[in-house]
Amino acid sequence: MRDDDAKKVVSFPAPLRTGYDGSDALSTTFVQHVRAQVAEHGQLSDALSPADEKLVEDEVAFQKRFGFDWPRVHRRELLWLKRDLDLTDAEIRLLQRTGNFFLEPSSVRLDVKRWFYLVGWAQIVSLGVCIGVPILQVVGSQRFLLPSQWVILALWSLGAYGLGRGLHYFYVRPYQIFRRTRAMGPERG
Repeated sequence: MRDDDAKKVVSFPAPLRTGYDGSDALSTTFVQHVRAQVAEHGQLSDALSPADEKLVEDEVAFQKRFGFDWPRVHRRELLWLKRDLDLTDAEIRLLQRTGNFFLEPSSVRLDVKRWFYLVGWAQIVSLGVCIGVPILQVVGSQRFLLPSQWVILALWSLGAYGLGRGLHYFYVRPYQIFRRTRAMGPERG
């Protein structure tokens, strides 16, 4: 490795190289260290990109990109939040669809309730039990199933899988995104 490449590498402090115990303190320490390294090496801009600035001014372009429209102040804050928390466009659309952005007079806040996540998992487990047990009973009680019965079982299984994926997408996934970004928090220079 050349000397120029060695200067660009962000080194991790010794405590962060050891095992991860799952505590938020370690995550926060890690994020703070990476932010300090990025600030020191000047890789993080203090301004939005020109493309994002255009989105703030162009309401139609913002609506095409994200699928919803907000006032200019909130568009700017959302793009800062997107940059600071490293959210993707698909995650922004999901969080908006599920009602997890809260518009305050001059800011946008991301807030996902944990109980929503728990209710989602409870529904997924209930669905698995309510659909899985009858399927197992039908399959286990008969020696031979007719082809039409196999088709019905397959359709029930696919329906249950699709419903479970939908529940995961709308209830569980927003909390997973929130948990991933929680330690980072929006901090601008």
